[in-house]
Amino acid sequence: YFTPRSSLVSGISASSRWVKERLTDWVQPTMGDNLLTPNRNESEAGAYTEYTFNLKDKLSVVAGIRYDYAFYFRKHLFTPRGHIKWNITPTTVLRGSAGLGYRPTDIITDNIGIMATGRRIVFDAPFDRTFDRMERALTAGGSFAQTFSTIDYQDMTISFDYFRTQLYHSVIVDQEYDANNIHIYTTDGKSYTNTYQADLSWTPAERLDIFATFRYTDSKYTITRADGTQQLVERPLVSRFKTLLNIQYATRMRKWTFDVTAQLNGKSRIPTQTGNIEDSEFSPIYPMFFAQVTRKIKMWDIYLGCENIAGFRQDNPILGADNPYSPAFNSACVWGPLMGRKIYIGIRFNLY
Repeated sequence: YFTPRSSLVSGISASSRWVKERLTDWVQPTMGDNLLTPNRNESEAGAYTEYTFNLKDKLSVVAGIRYDYAFYFRKHLFTPRGHIKWNITPTTVLRGSAGLGYRPTDIITDNIGIMATGRRIVFDAPFDRTFDRMERALTAGGSFAQTFSTIDYQDMTISFDYFRTQLYHSVIVDQEYDANNIHIYTTDGKSYTNTYQADLSWTPAERLDIFATFRYTDSKYTITRADGTQQLVERPLVSRFKTLLNIQYATRMRKWTFDVTAQLNGKSRIPTQTGNIEDSEFSPIYPMFFAQVTRKIKMWDIYLGCENIAGFRQDNPILGADNPYSPAFNSACVWGPLMGRKIYIGIRFNLY
């Protein structure tokens, strides 16, 4: 029995994905011509149901569950999810959500950077139906938003977000196993990402908008070492924090728009090239600055801007560039901008 406050939606779905790929090792011919050749049809069929409850403008709850059968992997997949939104007051909003998810990985496509190295690619198990590429993760978290009146009515909003993704089964493309190989394997070891974010949106004057955000990321995963042990390490090339300040001002009728952005990027762990995690290095903390001015003339916008105003660039982004066919060659350890200051000009036509 349902009322205007609640509803139930159910349905069925099916999908089919044909995958054809081939990976050939020309550098290590002793490994055979093809490392990855199987073509596959990843078909799924399933059903879902979702219940929604609304209490005026105060409370909204969504709960659902989905069942799928993955024919290629021969797996039954149950996916529960839930969302809640509570308007505590007209200016205070609390949100929460949680859900389980599955994803079949495309190893080469998802990690295309490994093709830009001189290392040999090693599958620690035959790449066929028995190689369980179906990753499973639970994501849960919430947000809190509060609107304030400072100079004008409700001209400022502050929000805080926290989400955690816990992986229970994942595919690891490990370029830190040793100095010569990239090992691909699956693991049920501990793996997670905690994300904390705070946002500030403020309009202190008409046509003046200020936005600031800070995000901190704690991301770790378990990798297998050459001696067979496992180690929980910081996920490589993931910036620990990022903060941004954007100020935009527009004149009357938005004839002129001025936009400036300052960004500060935290350090990230650079994958070790020796196979010893203790040799890991970290990228520096670096700033980025952007600016743009736009002139509106009827249905036309003429804009002039500059990216990376300070001209910061990563030094030596290609390791072992003097010997591209050696295991030391690696152009996948990119943590910062590769281009310096960039000035651009453009014209945009608006249909409406």
